[in-house]
Amino acid sequence: VGADYDIADYDYGAHYLLAGLNHSFNLMLRGTLMAGAQRRSFDNGDEDDWKPHLETSLRYNVTEKTQIAWINRFGYEDGELASNAASSRTGFNSSLNLSYAFNDRLRSNFGMTYHSYDFERSGLIDLAEVMKTINLGINYRLYSNVDLNARYSYISMESDDVFRDFIRHRISAGMKITF
Repeated sequence: VGADYDIADYDYGAHYLLAGLNHSFNLMLRGTLMAGAQRRSFDNGDEDDWKPHLETSLRYNVTEKTQIAWINRFGYEDGELASNAASSRTGFNSSLNLSYAFNDRLRSNFGMTYHSYDFERSGLIDLAEVMKTINLGINYRLYSNVDLNARYSYISMESDDVFRDFIRHRISAGMKITF
């Protein structure tokens, strides 16, 4: 794994060393745990870096029509390094998702996600950000290979840099065709 930036000298290679397990607690509940470390080797001469990496998930079938999933991740995050003059970005993400099937054709979903990011910036004050999202969606199966969907998202960003704070409402509709 790696990244190749066009406008900044942040290219790197990434290697993971992870151990994990999947466990079915019963017919309704299953979980996953992966833990280890990630190494980044930078092409610009910055010192190689190791960070802990952790991923967990719990998935529960409440009923035949209702599922809940709780998914968490901690470790390096890509993106926005150049725009924030950062050498690395560590993040924690936690999502809780609920889906419900009204019938064979109509399914709804609801999700909440919490993101916390810390940007390490040499020569500058480190930057911390928290983003919260709420998603509501509905999916209708028109044919066996065609789905229609609609979605609403609310996103709130709070940052140490006040110029990065925002609240966003997003509405979308679409069609998915599988061949």
